[in-house]
Amino acid sequence: MTGAVAVITVMMWMIDRDNAYWILPVVAIAWIVMIGVWVWLAGFFSKTGGEARGFSVMQEETPRDQTGSK
Repeated sequence: MTGAVAVITVMMWMIDRDNAYWILPVVAIAWIVMIGVWVWLAGFFSKTGGEARGFSVMQEETPRDQTGSK
């Protein structure tokens, strides 16, 4: 996720290099949101014992191999 924000930042700056002043607040908001999501995920995973309920549901939907082990 961090790499995606960095790549988008560089692409936006290269596309509109002359009027790049408007990119700074957009990038700042994107970084703040990304850090907030990371902090929220870290807290969410620590509260649920390292396994979020939605994540375990997604894992259960994946087909298992023939031996029955994950």
